[in-house]
Amino acid sequence: MKTLIYISLILISGISVAQNEILTEHEWELEYIELNGETFYQPNNEESNTSITLEIGESAIIPGQPDQILQVHNLICGELSCVSVDFTSDNMFTSLGCGFTLEGCSVEENNVFQSNYMMVYENLMGGSELNPFNYTFTTENDIISLTITNSLGDSATYSATTLSNRDYEGNTFSIFPNPVTSKLRIRSQQTIQHIEIFDLNGKQIINVDYQENQAINVSNLNSGLYLVKIKTKNGFVTKKLLKK
Repeated sequence: MKTLIYISLILISGISVAQNEILTEHEWELEYIELNGETFYQPNNEESNTSITLEIGESAIIPGQPDQILQVHNLICGELSCVSVDFTSDNMFTSLGCGFTLEGCSVEENNVFQSNYMMVYENLMGGSELNPFNYTFTTENDIISLTITNSLGDSATYSATTLSNRDYEGNTFSIFPNPVTSKLRIRSQQTIQHIEIFDLNGKQIINVDYQENQAINVSNLNSGLYLVKIKTKNGFVTKKLLKK
């Protein structure tokens, strides 16, 4: 099959990034896209038997600009990579451009869906500017949903489990009381080193070096949902917290 490679990366200097840890510490699995007001789901066939995924992390693609963010989209039949900057507190970012490597899918509906997906991030036909992008989080049970929307209103929605490090699946971490009013405690089979608490916009609210049996004061937090990131020497796990 023929491989197509397309690059449109724009060099911009002097830009800093406010990196969002919720974005970068999960692998995001595609749920659906919305394009021109219509919802599309990934086709269900033998060739398209695993979901498109999105991984977000620091990029050193362009020399001298190590703080850029690289988005890697693992497609049905290829890969899309985009470099972005300006991840701000108001949940927006700017794409500098995308490059993709495609091998034509043997099932035509997969080619169509893949092209539609890429149009959320890169205007393949030219014309309207897609910047800036907006991103939002929602949570339900242990699932975080991420929706990324371009300036035209087209979007892609993903999901990820709050258990970020699968090495911890057999271990017990508990936070209590949950819901909490003032003092939060954590129970673990491993030695906890550090605790961070984020709101659902990815803003870090609390950052403490943890001491054994320490009670964390959360009385100043507004009522609502938060994510508690628990770090040990072996990695981290994220738990959902409800503040009364």
